[in-house]
Amino acid sequence: VTNNVAAPGATIYYQVAYADVSDVLEHDVVVRVSLPSGMLLVPNSTHFYNPNYPSGVLLDTNALTTTGFNIGDYAPSENAFIEFSVALPFEDSLQCGATELDLSAVIQPAGLAASSDSAIVDVPKHCGSS
Repeated sequence: VTNNVAAPGATIYYQVAYADVSDVLEHDVVVRVSLPSGMLLVPNSTHFYNPNYPSGVLLDTNALTTTGFNIGDYAPSENAFIEFSVALPFEDSLQCGATELDLSAVIQPAGLAASSDSAIVDVPKHCGSS
């Protein structure tokens, strides 16, 4: 879990990493990201990197935050990265104080257990007293 602080309305960048640390080929690896209420995936910001795309490729789908994105099959020690940007809620939609937003990522090869991790961003709203 990673904790960060960001300003209301900011656009922030995330990276989800996967590596086949087993000694077998892992098939149909699916990556899915869950965004908390108020956090939005920036359209056309999702890039995918793996041994076939070392310079990356833009994903023209927003499936990352809905059904997930199948990143393919991976031999032992192969890896992949998905990078994307999210927009944080604007100040007028936040309560006074810090709002904690918890983004989580789940990675699951076909027929195997899923693994997950999360990143927390605190978005402060400073309110004056009357």
